[in-house]
Amino acid sequence: MKSFEIGSSGVRRRLLLVGSLVVGSAFVALSPTTNGVVSADGGHGSFTSVSPERLVDTQTDTKAQNRARSGSAYVLQVTGNGGVPSDGVSAVALNVTVTQTEANEYGGFVTVYPCGTRPEASNLNFTPGQTIPNAVIAPVSTKGEVCFYVNGKAHLLADVSGYLK
Repeated sequence: MKSFEIGSSGVRRRLLLVGSLVVGSAFVALSPTTNGVVSADGGHGSFTSVSPERLVDTQTDTKAQNRARSGSAYVLQVTGNGGVPSDGVSAVALNVTVTQTEANEYGGFVTVYPCGTRPEASNLNFTPGQTIPNAVIAPVSTKGEVCFYVNGKAHLLADVSGYLK
């Protein structure tokens, strides 16, 4: 573990670094002394940790689609769920897992994004039959949603662990 100082305008706090995230160009430090709330990028936002909670499991949730299919996005309402406030949230920290995967010989992938135009990037890559997780910081749409695009087929699990305001 490493300690460092953050702050501006003459107000500095020494923190014990227990983890960090890079969100866009902002460095976010996680500290046990501030209950997970730390300013990011010179005070332009803050990260708040929440007790991890499963928001979706397409294996068991009858309201969720049975299996994420290539070519369509799975929409998940994240604001107002799992300790995430109903408004003012810019991004969420998720642990995304795929299981019971199917893909061609090149493998498959999942893209997590704020519903709308899907970026040409992946957050998680998989091969057929693989179960694999990845931590994702996903921007939230104006409606408080994130979308999951699966190239291939897979069951999705998503657990929230925090949010950025």
